[in-house]
Amino acid sequence: MRRIAAAVTLLALLLSLGACSKDKATGPENHGLWQVAIGDSTNELGYAIVAVDGGDYIITGQAARAGKGDDVLVFRIDSTGNVLWENTFGGILADNAVAMAAGGDGGVACLGLSNSPGAMLVDLYVVKVTVGGALQWDHFYGGPDWDDGSAISAVPSGGFLLAGTSGGRAYVIKIDDAGGVIWDTKIATSSSSRASVVLPDTNGATMAIGRITIPSPGTSAIMTWELDGSGAEVSSRQYSGNGHDVCNDALRTADNGLLLVGWTESSGGGDMYALKLDSEGNEVWAKTYGGVSSDSACAVTATPDGGFVLAGSTESMGAGGVDAYLVKIDNEGTLIWQRTFGGPGEDRAQDVTMTGTGGLVIVGSTRALNQADNDVLVIKTDAEGNL
Repeated sequence: MRRIAAAVTLLALLLSLGACSKDKATGPENHGLWQVAIGDSTNELGYAIVAVDGGDYIITGQAARAGKGDDVLVFRIDSTGNVLWENTFGGILADNAVAMAAGGDGGVACLGLSNSPGAMLVDLYVVKVTVGGALQWDHFYGGPDWDDGSAISAVPSGGFLLAGTSGGRAYVIKIDDAGGVIWDTKIATSSSSRASVVLPDTNGATMAIGRITIPSPGTSAIMTWELDGSGAEVSSRQYSGNGHDVCNDALRTADNGLLLVGWTESSGGGDMYALKLDSEGNEVWAKTYGGVSSDSACAVTATPDGGFVLAGSTESMGAGGVDAYLVKIDNEGTLIWQRTFGGPGEDRAQDVTMTGTGGLVIVGSTRALNQADNDVLVIKTDAEGNL
């Protein structure tokens, strides 16, 4: 694998050079903070990151392979960004992973899609991998329609919840630790929909969050669906504005509410968006972040001080093109700080997690200007988003 790393002041230069090879900066000047681009001569994308024992991280995404379609990419790095192992999984056609959850055994379950042999058309695809990178099992989920996955969460009592779409309808599946289906639900909606977040409740219920298309006037609204312990829909609620509103990630807050993040056009442009709901699903506040161009959030994590960090991309600020975008807010949605990472090409943050010392690790993708292929981008910052 190629490994590119540098201090933030050199990022634009490194990206413009494309496939340079350079050792990560060490010593007191970077205080254990770093950024790396991981890849080879083909296209690699990073979508999700999970912290594991020992201060390491497992990352998943997709990697192009010669003579076949994409594969699910899974690799482990240590606390300084060194790759410890890497594996790819899948068949002869297209396979990817866009979400990941840690299992109770220390391994991870990666969710995406596949149209390789074994899938009926395009199916949700889950790969369960040990902490050492070995395949435990893989399974397809779906039917004759187009089915693909967006989110996965571990269930405290065991197993996993999957979310995505099936035949244009929001789709939620509960599986056991071996990948067997416990129940699955296609949520009845009047138009096309997708579940992009799935959260287990302590009482065995499930909260799915996503979006629904509104054919007239051609917009989209954020939806929440509450499911009981058998997967049956109990209630739903719509949160819509004047344009497209999309939720890409969400988490439960300390007051038993929800924080939803994504993007919105209801503010007049394409802005990063955060929506706070109370325990009854009522809107507490809604805020936008960014500038005059397109900005969005793909992921959110809670911070020890009661605030939140949103990770995504911006075209409004930074070094040009698309830059990875990190935003810190307090529990009322007030902007505390914002950071961008990238060069004149295309750099995106897809997921973010906390380090054991209060810092942040971001995963996404990077592509230099005039370069055809992406590399996986991993950035470790301090608690203020600094390198």
